[in-house]
Amino acid sequence: MAHLTQIRQSFLDLIKRLDKNPVGAPFSESLVEILQILYTEQEAEIGANFPLHAVTTEDLSEKMGLESDPLQHLLGQMADKGLVVDTVKNGKTYWRLTPLMIGLFEFTFMRTGTGLPMKRLAELMHRYRLEDGLGKNFFGSETQMSRTLVFEDLIKPVTSEVLPYEKASEIIRNAGTGSLQMCYCRHEAQHRGTVCDAPIDNVCTALGPAADYLIRHGFARRASVGEMLAILDRTEALGLVHIADNVQEGVSFICHCCSCCCGLLAGINKLDIPNAVAPSGFLPEVTEETCVGCGLCAERCPVNAIVLNEDVEKSVVTPERCLGCGVCAAGCPVEAITMIRREIWTPPPEHGGKILQNCQREKEIITVDKEAKGLFSRLRTGLSRSREQFSEKIETVFIGKKEIDEETFEDLEEALITSDIGFETTQLLIEAAKNSVRRKEVGNIDRLQEAIKEEMVKVLKPREVRLPIEDPPIAPYVVFFMGVN
Repeated sequence: MAHLTQIRQSFLDLIKRLDKNPVGAPFSESLVEILQILYTEQEAEIGANFPLHAVTTEDLSEKMGLESDPLQHLLGQMADKGLVVDTVKNGKTYWRLTPLMIGLFEFTFMRTGTGLPMKRLAELMHRYRLEDGLGKNFFGSETQMSRTLVFEDLIKPVTSEVLPYEKASEIIRNAGTGSLQMCYCRHEAQHRGTVCDAPIDNVCTALGPAADYLIRHGFARRASVGEMLAILDRTEALGLVHIADNVQEGVSFICHCCSCCCGLLAGINKLDIPNAVAPSGFLPEVTEETCVGCGLCAERCPVNAIVLNEDVEKSVVTPERCLGCGVCAAGCPVEAITMIRREIWTPPPEHGGKILQNCQREKEIITVDKEAKGLFSRLRTGLSRSREQFSEKIETVFIGKKEIDEETFEDLEEALITSDIGFETTQLLIEAAKNSVRRKEVGNIDRLQEAIKEEMVKVLKPREVRLPIEDPPIAPYVVFFMGVN
């Protein structure tokens, strides 16, 4: 392991910033080398200064003390390399630091001719995902980042309804346009010498703003709805699995994955995390009377969820491991497998913001003391620690600070958002605090801390309502609390 003193501070700061993302960035020698290949030292310094949210060039230039025009040019170059993602809203450009996965690792292998040491990067990224902790961070979360889409032609409308967000074709048609790009997983495997014969070029699909970004910066080409639907048919015929981001609205990618090269399926096949990819709402059912025990379904299954019981020469499905992709059913020569609706299934979150919130919350959770046996004891312990955690987050912002600057407000904003205060309330508190500073009502750190507490009370006070409990109460009296957790 490289000694910390041998690593330039800008790269240490960049790793620290990347680790604040919901998936995080576990420190390792592999990661240091990856970042030193992809980033210049100046780019690392810029990346390290990004907040968790999208930011304008003007905001970043103010924080870093750089002129806007040169910084805008540098950010454009970073976007061309996949280091940052740019989006345009109402004529204004917003920038966001690209996470490691899904993001920087995939962008790196979406094209050729970059002049980068691709073989070395392939080795390093593969090691970092599977051995150095990134994969466990990404796949070990209770919130899955990706989900399986069933081969929709296998579902009989008479027996099961397929919701629009469950159908790859419907997702593509609703998007209206998109892009096609290299399969980054197979491209990486190609450089490691382990690639299969599945297609690499113009096979992975991006949609919406994600497609626009990839096209704008040369990672992909524009594709029509017809082209993307043709890719669905082609990849289904090859027995590849359709995997998309785990959302109902705003799907940004649909990959067509093989079991040997796919970085997402590696969470199941290499790290043995069965729920690494969320399953579809369907499950294969084997008709024993029709099954001839040929074992082809077991060979086709990308995650070893179906096996041949040699005693009875029939195929058996393991529901807990099954993706519900339909690859087995599509390849059965005697049509002995049908796809049926799962009895228990969790639909995907509505949008990507929900996923990131859930992942961030999981990252911040403090494990409840196992010694707290009773229900109320566990509740008291959990609430107490949540309260302490929230207070510590806010107080940490002010530790060691001597004066109020833009970084103070950014750190405070991050602490509030990751404490589940909510974006709108956070913005209200930050803006009120900034106004107090402008009016010179707040002039030092201690007073700012008090001002934030006062503003929180102002937000909560109007919502403080006495419960209309009968006196004496009519038993039993139940109070039902609803919250994000």
